[in-house]
Amino acid sequence: MDLKYNENQLIVDIAEGRLMFSEIAANHGIDASYVGKIARGSRRPELTARIEKVAECIRRQNRRLGSNLTRLAWTRLGQLTVAAEGVADETQRKAAVDIIKLDAADAPPPQAAAAASAGPDLTNLSDQTKDKVLSELGGPAD
Repeated sequence: MDLKYNENQLIVDIAEGRLMFSEIAANHGIDASYVGKIARGSRRPELTARIEKVAECIRRQNRRLGSNLTRLAWTRLGQLTVAAEGVADETQRKAAVDIIKLDAADAPPPQAAAAASAGPDLTNLSDQTKDKVLSELGGPAD
């Protein structure tokens, strides 16, 4: 059978559960009802085990990487990985690590609250991320 969609990406999209079937269908050029049938196992039942395996890996990864990440952090990570044309893979990886580290940090100690009101603290970011943040905020360039 000659597929007109990326089967592996379809499996990941279904397993993640972040997109509606209609969005997945639009991304892959297939019908939303077909996506639903694949997800339920009534069509392409050979994919069911793979979808379940990917879903379990995603759940384990979420627990390991921090299921407590804020919605904003997940959004930023998604934007970073989806719309990062022209950005080197290593820069994306470092930025993702920085986002996770910053979001996963515990609440700041009381003395840090006063410092937070003075502006963002960029000291723990990679140099590439600092430059990107400063340029987007219109800050000084080195």
